[in-house]
Amino acid sequence: MASAARTGFGQSVDSKKRLVCCFTPDMLAYYLENMASLHDEIVITDELILPAPEIEGEVYTDLGDVPSNPLPEDLARNRIFYGAPGTGKSHNLNEELNLFFPDDLLFQRTTFYPEYTSGTFMGSFRPTPIYRTADGDFVEADKTSSAGNFEPLIDYRFVPGPFLQLLSRALSDPDHNYCLVIEEINRANASAVFADAFQMLDRDDDGRGKYSVTLSPEASDYLASKGHHGPVSIPANMFIWATMNSADQGVMPMDSAFKRRWTMEYVGLDDGEDVAAEWELTVNFLEGPVKWNAFRKAINGHLAKEGITEDRLLGPFFMTKKDLARPKAFENKLLQYLRDDVVKSAPRKLFSGGSTTFGTLVKSYRDGENIFVEAIDFGEG
Repeated sequence: MASAARTGFGQSVDSKKRLVCCFTPDMLAYYLENMASLHDEIVITDELILPAPEIEGEVYTDLGDVPSNPLPEDLARNRIFYGAPGTGKSHNLNEELNLFFPDDLLFQRTTFYPEYTSGTFMGSFRPTPIYRTADGDFVEADKTSSAGNFEPLIDYRFVPGPFLQLLSRALSDPDHNYCLVIEEINRANASAVFADAFQMLDRDDDGRGKYSVTLSPEASDYLASKGHHGPVSIPANMFIWATMNSADQGVMPMDSAFKRRWTMEYVGLDDGEDVAAEWELTVNFLEGPVKWNAFRKAINGHLAKEGITEDRLLGPFFMTKKDLARPKAFENKLLQYLRDDVVKSAPRKLFSGGSTTFGTLVKSYRDGENIFVEAIDFGEG
């Protein structure tokens, strides 16, 4: 387009190696008269725009050196690990990911967030730099470093998202199993993000998608460029695993139609606590260090009696071992979460004292006062 704006007519090569023409209105007659040859013959070599090598589309990597990874037949294709914060959902997922998909080329990871869209997940047209050779060198934005003799221009091209990329790889390589990992799946509107792929989540007994779906024209064109034509379904060698923490603020509720297409795997509040068995923390108002597991269980037990739901209680990995060794982490992470997220509307369920604002709690804690209600017995040592 930039070339046509300057000279009236331009040619470029798209990601499918097709010769594309662009022209101004006054060149319409010229184009119609020579249309047959213009898409087969380069007529303005010095103006030809070539796509940058790194954005010609997804490059499929040959996994010839990576051994196949056969998986247990009963391993769930669509899985969501869910539980309270700090229960090790991502840790559990990664343990199985490393076991069953031992090479980085066998999985792809993405994280949902409130503004995450179907275009991000499936793919969309985006501004993409393309280059053509020019006389003389260009300089980078720092006005010092050389950028070579390639003139940058902006084009719009279809850029596949993580779902479409992994789907293409799985369809092209039935000898390997692949996994798409979605962190925080309920922090976006998951049903809307999956869009056309929503129906593809239904699997038969062999793990294959029950239904073939015709994706958007641009997504279908992308898959066709990889050799996959027509309606597509998820192959049995494509797994989708996700984590979900319903205690996070601002999360999106999942409808039952979406959830029933997944195997929901609960991670218990104390699952994996043995890993933290020797972790200790020092608390200003207690003599000597206390075991982290004993401390959090004392708080959890009291909160449960006060009617606080489990998804807001403390898992063993809510605080890391390094967190527990940092004096300020108690105030800045643990106390802040308990006050502002867990008992925000009723702080006296957990905290005592004349005032229970976060600022006064921190001041009282720094003065060595027990800021928690007397009903909680932390134990020591």
